[in-house]
Amino acid sequence: MRTIANLGEIWGYLPTSEMIINTDARTLRNIDDQSIDSIITSPPYANAQEYFRSIKMELYWLNLLDGDRLKQLNKDIVGTE
Repeated sequence: MRTIANLGEIWGYLPTSEMIINTDARTLRNIDDQSIDSIITSPPYANAQEYFRSIKMELYWLNLLDGDRLKQLNKDIVGTE
């Protein structure tokens, strides 16, 4: 968002609206044509299993993830067992 604001300073005011949707794209429905300008994603990598395994406890300890959400992510994350 800061980059968008910086561009606004350079080019003049740029009216923007942002929406962050943190979900599995397979569950998205009813998206209007031409309603999305950009998508930022973290694609699955060959070592996705190791990556999630290494960070899930930190997410839990930092209270960024509760037990139920952790269980769901274990099922949903590509590359997990």
